[in-house]
Order: sequence, then C-alpha cells, then structure tokens
Amino acid sequence: MTHESFNEQVRIVEQLQQKLRADHIEHFYITEPSQWQSEQLVLAGSFDFTYYHNVEITFTGVEFILCPGTIFSVDQIRLATEEEIVQLHPVMYGYERNGIVFCLENEFEHQRFYIVAKQMTYHFGMVYYYDRANLQAGERIADFVKHRGRIQE
Repeated sequence: MTHESFNEQVRIVEQLQQKLRADHIEHFYITEPSQWQSEQLVLAGSFDFTYYHNVEITFTGVEFILCPGTIFSVDQIRLATEEEIVQLHPVMYGYERNGIVFCLENEFEHQRFYIVAKQMTYHFGMVYYYDRANLQAGERIADFVKHRGRIQE
C-alpha cells in the first residue's frame, strides 16, 4: 500500500467518524452473507434498526475479521495503533501485514473489534426493512426484504 493511499484511508476514517457522531450512529451489524462479494464485508449502521439503517461501511480486500456476529455498539472507528497490532499478531497470524487494521471501539464497554482490509468506503442513505413506495434519491429497500418475495419487481 502506498503512503498516499494510506493517508487517504486515514482521511476517510476521520470523515466517517465525524458523520457517525453527528448522526448518533453507534450500532452496527455485518450484513447478510448474500451481499458479500469477493473479499468484501459490509457493516450496516444505525441508531435504531427497527425500520432501517442509514449507513453502509464497505471493507474491500478483507483478510481478517474479529467482530461479533450480532448487533454491536461502536463509538469510534479508527486505525489500530502499532501497539494493538503487535498484541494481535498471535491471533492474526500475519494477516495484519496484508492491509490496514481498522479498529471499531466501544470505549464505554472497553471492547475493540478489528477488520484487516485493503480499503474502507462508506455510503449514507436510508435502507428500509419493509416494503415502501415512493422511495427518494438515496433510499432503497433492503435486499433481505426483496428476497423474501415481499416486493414485486
């Protein structure tokens, strides 16, 4: 990874963190496996998953995942420190050298989760968990709703 692309990821993480704090988004889950593409992981984020989520964070070139399989709380997304990477080496078995180590931290509960990936991007927009007419720009129905046959296309 070049120095420029690493710095770009630092900038993207900082921008994302500011927007998540402003919108009070701190609950996340890994989207259903049918959405996974080659070496890609998508986290859905919201402050309330009852009817929708409003951000998707996409990690590409994923090498390693240390995250819960259910909804988890995160109040800070950042790059892992060198000290954390050294401590994680016995668990990551060298995968930390294959990308950027992203840290998803819940400071209140002293929890840290990690994803090693080449790149992270994000997209804000409402993704509804129910059939809904008259979607606006940036809105869509969740794939799992469509796959249940509730929507006629």
